[in-house]
Amino acid sequence: MPIFEYECPRGHKFDKIVPIAQMDDLQECPGHMVTVEPQTDPAFRVVSCRAPAKRIPVPSRPAHIIIR
Repeated sequence: MPIFEYECPRGHKFDKIVPIAQMDDLQECPGHMVTVEPQTDPAFRVVSCRAPAKRIPVPSRPAHIIIR
């Protein structure tokens, strides 16, 4: 299966192995972020992003293909 690049609305970028038939489906972001909750102890908490991420189109580079 191929590897595709994705980016969520919060700016996290990641690679994921996905079947070609599902390459344009939204993928759950595996990134993390820090939230500030002053009323709690500790005031900072690390949580999973889990935002829907879109595939980043990668331009083809025919100049890098070697034909023998």
